[in-house]
Amino acid sequence: MPKLTPAGVAEVTASLYALTNAELIVQTDLIAGDYVSWMQDKFDLLPSELEYITTAPIEVIKFWGYSFASALVTRGPITFPTLPSNPEPRRAKELRENMIGDLKYDNASKQLTGAVQTTISFRLL
Repeated sequence: MPKLTPAGVAEVTASLYALTNAELIVQTDLIAGDYVSWMQDKFDLLPSELEYITTAPIEVIKFWGYSFASALVTRGPITFPTLPSNPEPRRAKELRENMIGDLKYDNASKQLTGAVQTTISFRLL
């Protein structure tokens, strides 16, 4: 199981984008519905990583789930940096998520085109 690293995120993303559209929709439903469980299923999380995502407020956890689902459903690029070194005593970590996209839905063809790009960054406070 991949680690939560740039390479690990790229590996999981590539495996997801190799799925059929129907299979990918199942995954987006799972990540939007239970982000924490989905992350545990896809990544070998360190105890500190698991603590970080499980102790966030529910609205933050839901935001992460829905935003990653949006990127995945459009097969958009996801950029995930190396986590900053944060030895004891730990400093607060700020996560920033930048999303940009250009999506078009054509009612006649029933096609959604375009992609949502998600870029994650961290900053120690």
